[in-house]
Amino acid sequence: MQLFQFWYEKALYSFKKNRIVVGIDELLYALYLAQVMKYYLGFEKCITLFREHRDYATEQQKLGYKHIVEGVFDL
Repeated sequence: MQLFQFWYEKALYSFKKNRIVVGIDELLYALYLAQVMKYYLGFEKCITLFREHRDYATEQQKLGYKHIVEGVFDL
């Protein structure tokens, strides 16, 4: 759980420093960790934060997000 928290907080920090693309990469890693750890609250937090910044995401980041989220619902 601490590893998830580290990457989530790192993403928040990047967003505050206006490093949006880097923040999205960090957020996607936190989302992946939440999925692997079955940390559902963290997963929801990441989805909410991604949706707030999705307009700034690259196509590759959007695809990565889609794969992580679909991986959860394909179980």
